[in-house]
Amino acid sequence: MRQRLQGAMLAVGLLILVSCTTIPKPASTGLLAGLTITVDAGHGHTRKTDHGRVGPSGEREEWVNLRIARELQKLLRQNGAKVIMTREKDEDVNLAARASIAISNQSDFLISIHHNGSFNDTTLDFPLAYIWGDAERNPASVDLGRAILNRVDQKLKFQSGDGSGVYSDFLIYNEGTSILRNTNPILPGVIGEMGFFTNAAGEARMKDRQANHLEAQAYLQGLIDYAARGIPKAIPLKPVGSDFLRPDSPEIIFQLEDGQGGHAFDSGSIAVLVDGDTVPHEWDRVTGRLVATPPRCAHETVEVRVYGRNENGNALHPRRWDFLTMIGKENDWHGPWYVAIQRADSLRVLLNPADRDFAVKLDSTILWFERVLKAQSINPRGAEAEYRLGQLYEMRADWLKDDLAKEKALDHFNRVIAFYPTSKFVQPAKDEKVVLEEVF
Repeated sequence: MRQRLQGAMLAVGLLILVSCTTIPKPASTGLLAGLTITVDAGHGHTRKTDHGRVGPSGEREEWVNLRIARELQKLLRQNGAKVIMTREKDEDVNLAARASIAISNQSDFLISIHHNGSFNDTTLDFPLAYIWGDAERNPASVDLGRAILNRVDQKLKFQSGDGSGVYSDFLIYNEGTSILRNTNPILPGVIGEMGFFTNAAGEARMKDRQANHLEAQAYLQGLIDYAARGIPKAIPLKPVGSDFLRPDSPEIIFQLEDGQGGHAFDSGSIAVLVDGDTVPHEWDRVTGRLVATPPRCAHETVEVRVYGRNENGNALHPRRWDFLTMIGKENDWHGPWYVAIQRADSLRVLLNPADRDFAVKLDSTILWFERVLKAQSINPRGAEAEYRLGQLYEMRADWLKDDLAKEKALDHFNRVIAFYPTSKFVQPAKDEKVVLEEVF
């Protein structure tokens, strides 16, 4: 059994995770300067294929999402933020690409703009924000969603205010929503569902340009309220660069910053998880230094997440950090391609999704096939290495619910077809490509 976080976060209910509370308006609007915010206008260009995202008078959700996203883009830029848009016109951008855009641009936050619908009950009309997964494990996103909803409730009128709050996206999908699931290891984010387009009054509000502006303002001011409390960070100090966890000195060290120019944290809220389990740590509130000692393991890497709240109540986002172990360092190998493919083959045949450490073994197998191509780009089994990588990334997508891996799988199958036209793996790659495109 994985240990629960002890004292790290407040318990939150499953259905409505957080109710809205009053957040004081900050004195300055320069708090977003220097931040990178990805704004995702949900859906797009699905009029011919999706007949469910339309209100009683014909207004489509994707149109409303884009109008508000553009308005929010303008307001954020006026407040000094760098804004990344996943789409700026009525086009369909696949979910993996949306997550990739946010991550590759090193975004601080993801705001995905949506509006809700219910054809079973057209009286429903209230705002909500989705976060990925368990609120206890995703506290910064809860804080962000709560701040935004507080401003939405102040600025817009809804037919039924009951129900407003932060919800887990596990309520709608077993593994959560793709965009939040795939960005959560790096950055906090929310999906805003600001009212129901299936409600006549809700649709009328969404068609009104002044109401669109007010909704965008609510997102902006919610972000400002959140930033006013400080955006805490955990910065890894050891290991860094090419360093690794040594058996004689296995400590992992982070510098905690409270987002207000200091290191003021609630010491009882701090916890360090290594591969999902809490580990002992020492916290120096004067220097802000956090030292944790992970147990010895047989993995090439360990996954580390840090939890805590600054004294203004904002939580650290528990970003995933992967640190190399001694075993991983020993396997950081630069030998010939034929040795690499022998190791890759031996690992591949032993893969079993039922194994507890399946994810670690899968990533290790991928690593060794990648080394085949890095060691010798032109070799007798290069096409096979590309094809196996496609299969392995597809396995990662299916078993670990990693939508970004779908793109990588498709890329490797495409490389087989494009770069090895006479290989016996071309037709299997084409068959796999068709299957993947059907998934998209």
